[in-house]
Amino acid sequence: MQRLMFLVTEGGSAQVEAALVGASDVLRRTAARVGAALRVAVQVSDDPFTSGAGPRTIVPARGMVELSMPAIGDEHIEACGEIAAALESQPGPSATNVVAGAVRELLPAACDDLIVVLAASRLPTLSPVQSQRYWLGVHAQLALSLLDEDDRRRMGYQQLHVDAAVTALASDRAGLAPGAFDGVLQVGLATLEDLPHVRRPDFAERIAADEVNFADQAAEMCGGLLRTTYTQEVLS
Repeated sequence: MQRLMFLVTEGGSAQVEAALVGASDVLRRTAARVGAALRVAVQVSDDPFTSGAGPRTIVPARGMVELSMPAIGDEHIEACGEIAAALESQPGPSATNVVAGAVRELLPAACDDLIVVLAASRLPTLSPVQSQRYWLGVHAQLALSLLDEDDRRRMGYQQLHVDAAVTALASDRAGLAPGAFDGVLQVGLATLEDLPHVRRPDFAERIAADEVNFADQAAEMCGGLLRTTYTQEVLS
């Protein structure tokens, strides 16, 4: 599966949510026309990931528009212009980051009413392939090894491996500068307490210690905790 993701970083959460509702008809029609599944989400109040308590700088994602499909084609790139125009037609927000790439699913989500979304950059000493290979083959396996069966039932886990060339095409069509991110973590949850980082400090410490091996700790991240507002499956 491949995915196109818009991260809205400008405007207040309530303003962005109103804008996404206002643009919903266009978003739904566009997704249906290009044969893509649609997800729209907004930042939760008191987002713990962007409160400034952690060591990393995280630019808050006030909202997200996501298209998923078997493979990104020309029609999906063209749709990025329609999505950007629909968002810009609403008061306040603008989509300032677009990322595109392949999805790697490690755990299926039993519930994704809430989604942790964190876009990050690789260490400058690693190539994109090296960074993504470590993230999937080493870091993800470490995380899975620390989870028991109850942990696995509580969360979904996906990695979006960013394709820089496709991201550049999508960003250009949307009238935006390409983002510098190499990967996007997505974790589906029913409640925040389902996240093992919250319930088990040892898990959080082990994961953070390994992140320095592939993720640039000095680079800004983008994302946070978002609430799904509506979805649309692929329409025939």
